[in-house]
Amino acid sequence: MAGARYLEQVSLEDVAATSLVNVWLGESEEDGGLQQERLALRADGTFYHRVCHSIESVGAATECSGRWAVHKVRYLGADLQADGDRELVFTKASAAEAADDRSNTLIAERLVVCGQNPAVNGFVGASCRLYPEQRNAAAAARTISSGAEGGANLSGEMDEAGSDASVEEVTEEDVTLLSESTGQSRNRCLAALLDVASVGSGTARLEMAAEKLMREMEEAPSDPTTSPSFAPASAATAPNPEAVSALVSCTGRSEAACRAALAKHPNVDAAAEHLLTELEPDLVPEPAEPPPKRLRAEPAGIETGTMEETENPPG
Repeated sequence: MAGARYLEQVSLEDVAATSLVNVWLGESEEDGGLQQERLALRADGTFYHRVCHSIESVGAATECSGRWAVHKVRYLGADLQADGDRELVFTKASAAEAADDRSNTLIAERLVVCGQNPAVNGFVGASCRLYPEQRNAAAAARTISSGAEGGANLSGEMDEAGSDASVEEVTEEDVTLLSESTGQSRNRCLAALLDVASVGSGTARLEMAAEKLMREMEEAPSDPTTSPSFAPASAATAPNPEAVSALVSCTGRSEAACRAALAKHPNVDAAAEHLLTELEPDLVPEPAEPPPKRLRAEPAGIETGTMEETENPPG
């Protein structure tokens, strides 16, 4: 769609322009030759642009200067607050500004800066991808330092890179799995996973995090006022609502009973076993009352004393 894209010019005080004020350098090899490009964007709105082509130690350079401006690339129907690409527009220097005739021909009239972080990713110039001068200087300094210190430094960097590569990012799936298996809150599970993030294997990391959580539960104070089972529902040690829901669905017991079971047994499996092996209060049989004692019937009109006298007559 031809009219979908339009440009919005911004002042040099806008962050879209101030973030580009720098000296940008680039270098590339093409057809056996070396191309070098330098673009200086100054805060006063002037620029200097130079491109050098070198082939077998024979070089030719083209340079120009003038004024630069920044336009934001907009699209119809898009959010005007959303940051997008920028376009650099170059104009020739006036006769009063030009020191010589190098400003008569522009190397490029427009350059597009894609993305929000050109200081890291760079942008495409007239012949090379351009990066900030400080970035190139820092890279050169690291190269010189590495060469001076020798293989020991290189080995250390490789070890550090290897250790960084072995650290895997903690995922939402890991947090959810650990929370469901231990009955602990997602915040506690995330903290435990971050503590053991240096472990390379995902399975081993989950096991170590689960052991850490169980150990913390065992070492928790036994005072009822500080025990996790007596903590408020908003506390970090409250039973995980997802674990409570899962326990209710698999055991059929009430939510209160499931919460109480999780407070005693943080592991969902152990809490489920406890609930399934424990009878509900309504189903516990009441103790049978002993039958009433029956009195022995005595013959009517006969008293105990009379019988004794009959059985034992006086001698």
